Amino acid sequence: MKVLQFCRQFSPVSQTFIYDVVLQLDEIKVNNVIATNEIVNEKERPYSKDKILVLPKIKQNPLKKVLLQSLSKIKLYDYDWYNENIIIKTEHLVNIIKKEEPLVIHAHFGNTGYEILSAAQRCNVPLIVSFHGFDAFQLSRDEMWMNRLRKVFSGASAITVVSQLMKDFLINLGCEESKLKIIHVGKKIEHYKFKEREHSKINNFISIGRLTEKKGHEDCITAFSKAVKKNPNLTLTIIGDGELKEVLLKQVKDLQLENNVKLLGEVTHDITKKYLSDADAFILCSKVAKNGDQEGIPTVLMEAQALGLPCITTFHSGIPEVIPVDNHWMLSKEGDADEIASRIEALINSDSHAVRNAVLLGRNKVISDFNLETEVEKLRKLYISLS
Repeated sequence: MKVLQFCRQFSPVSQTFIYDVVLQLDEIKVNNVIATNEIVNEKERPYSKDKILVLPKIKQNPLKKVLLQSLSKIKLYDYDWYNENIIIKTEHLVNIIKKEEPLVIHAHFGNTGYEILSAAQRCNVPLIVSFHGFDAFQLSRDEMWMNRLRKVFSGASAITVVSQLMKDFLINLGCEESKLKIIHVGKKIEHYKFKEREHSKINNFISIGRLTEKKGHEDCITAFSKAVKKNPNLTLTIIGDGELKEVLLKQVKDLQLENNVKLLGEVTHDITKKYLSDADAFILCSKVAKNGDQEGIPTVLMEAQALGLPCITTFHSGIPEVIPVDNHWMLSKEGDADEIASRIEALINSDSHAVRNAVLLGRNKVISDFNLETEVEKLRKLYISLS
């Protein structure tokens, strides 16, 4: 069967999970065609060029846009540049759909689902929309976007979410429960070789995530500074890039942690896996950002557990669903640096038997509930049920 996969970009480092899903669908003989605004990260994420359709860039007169936006602000003209762009984009998407004749369209992220909804309806092709995080929690705080999401809820044939918490959240926003399916973004377990570690010596921590507020890096560094006072040999490596880079570098300097905390910036996925494999423990201090943005379930927690790392993290969004209940002693309240520090100390002071038990539970959790093959098979069956 042919499926049109629609995403704004294909495939940035922060969206490894979409690339993984597409490749696994290919393996089980789903005929994927990608429609996107832009191809990025081609070297690390190669894909057949003849299966990627790049939408033409929409050109607008910038002076006209500024003028109409100004008139709109003073209520003299009703102007929505975003929807005007979608009207233009819809024509391109309709042409693609008619040419490719997919049995199903799969839009990745709620806002992307809104962008292709009209085209899918005009061509009478079932639309699946996958929500992942900000598109559910942050966009729904904006009245205009909430109205758009209601159209997605109404017009989509099915909606997938990555956690029970997100499912409940969308139901409360008005989405029909019958349309909602929990399909995790998983990992191919054979790509993550379990590594035996000397759990009696936990010194080197790693954290991975974009340098944005919801990832909680400031809380992580603050907590780490408290732990370092009692354990001066601790190190923390942070992988990722983003708008808080300079803020975090200053924080490290102000706390005199230059010898303990390193910010590596963005690196390739293969290099990231190497750092994960070499670390003693993983830490991620996610929290709700001031603008409402929050996680779905960070895939890096799946990777870290699959590789055999104990994980310090927070009771945030769907995170507790990916961490075995018996390992919740390593979770803290989000935004609480003192409690995060106490979890770090609890881990490094745990006996090796307790830590080994925790990492085995973590890996088994990924194998049982976040296995890429299993989750993608659920997606394939959903495609078939709608086609």
